[in-house]
Amino acid sequence: GSVVVPLPRPGTEHAYHLYVVRSKARAVLQDHLKAQGIATAIHYPEPVHRQKAYAGRVAVGPGGLPVTDAVYREILSLPMHPFLSDDEVSRVIAAVSASA
Repeated sequence: GSVVVPLPRPGTEHAYHLYVVRSKARAVLQDHLKAQGIATAIHYPEPVHRQKAYAGRVAVGPGGLPVTDAVYREILSLPMHPFLSDDEVSRVIAAVSASA
């Protein structure tokens, strides 16, 4: 399946602390990367506005959060930290590209 990468909005810069991609075949992508020794994470397996700990603490309008509810099952965090070498970054890119 295709992989959607994050893109900053025009006129902005992003201070990535996570690098989260989207894939309708998230489990397949995650398994493919794991088989190649590439760790991934699902930081928010349940949207924050649906977690019990945040009940009544998240402002959600009458229309809800339809985009969040539509994509949370697709998000996957790829490795990203200051100690990744250029070769490791290239390996992750190649592995993700090969899965698409």
